[in-house]
Amino acid sequence: YQYTVSPGSTYTDDSWKGCYSIIDNTNAILDNIGNLAESAERNRIEGEALSLRAYTYHFLVRMYAKPVNKYPDNPSIILRISSGTEDLPRATVKDVYNQLVVDMEKACGLLDQHSSSSKAYIGANAAHGILARLYLDLGDETNGIKHANAALKGVNLMNTAVYTADFCEVNSETLWAFECPTDDNQFYLSLPSFWYLCGDDYEDAVIGYSSLRVSKALINLMEDKDIRKTQFPKDSETKYLTTKIHSRNNEMGQGSFNMLRGSEMYLIIAELAADKQHYDVAKEALNVVRIARGLDKYSGTDAGLADEIQQERRRELFAEGHRLFDMKRRGLALTRTGVDGHDLWTSQLDLPAGSDRFELPIPQAEIDANGELTNNDQNPAYK
Repeated sequence: YQYTVSPGSTYTDDSWKGCYSIIDNTNAILDNIGNLAESAERNRIEGEALSLRAYTYHFLVRMYAKPVNKYPDNPSIILRISSGTEDLPRATVKDVYNQLVVDMEKACGLLDQHSSSSKAYIGANAAHGILARLYLDLGDETNGIKHANAALKGVNLMNTAVYTADFCEVNSETLWAFECPTDDNQFYLSLPSFWYLCGDDYEDAVIGYSSLRVSKALINLMEDKDIRKTQFPKDSETKYLTTKIHSRNNEMGQGSFNMLRGSEMYLIIAELAADKQHYDVAKEALNVVRIARGLDKYSGTDAGLADEIQQERRRELFAEGHRLFDMKRRGLALTRTGVDGHDLWTSQLDLPAGSDRFELPIPQAEIDANGELTNNDQNPAYK
């Protein structure tokens, strides 16, 4: 939150190790997939493994490297696409994206042939959604819109009547969800316990760690008739909680977290089209989201459309892990107004567009253990 992590920080190290643990597991599956006889089940397993690996690498490359649309030749992360422990240098940002696009194009072809009733697995909709995210970063309008539309096959956005109750469940716009059911949720160590509130109001809420706070500046972006504005009980006169993400049935640790949602796909279409000045396509996609959340259609100018789409991403996707990546992709600065402006815990923070502090440092443990790296390979803000 304060952008003051170090190469030895838990925040730096745990994200890196956790992601590479997933990658190592998926590599083991993909290295051995040929031992299975050809079948629909084999296609499903391979498609899911490719998708999960790409999803994880996409997180890593955006956290530890500069954005691909502005710095394609910069060093990024360790790209390991088979099981092994050999030392490897940092791949370029564009090399990582090239690999992920190849993997996800294949995954989509494999998963298009398979259907699953459970959104806890990566199916065809989710695979196309992951690929649409990649093409958004690359600024590829044709392929991004193609795969966003494929992700939306059979998907309908929630209306205002069901949004609040159904948001934290697998719902009509879920592409992929992480589920914490009664018999598998780890209670206070589960994902819900860190963020989720239970109950209809704050006084009756089971709050867990209650780790998430919301800036008044974000709330002020929402019109009163926006269903999303109903989700901000006060913790104090200047600090707000959010009930957007909450537990199920007042039971700590139970609930669903939607990893990919249909509304994001419409906003991907809108952003890509607006950037290419295809304003009618952009407005049509943007208005699907606005109407579903209780708003009127966009009535602003074509010149202001791209900025309005980013504001809509803030309203629609807050607390879902997008804002930092949006700022990096769009070349935006970070400006916090401080306590007097009803921000959260710290005084004003200003980071210019493209700040080197937007990237996490490469973990010192990786540099020490990897013979292909030295401290000169560290990200600039941490040398």
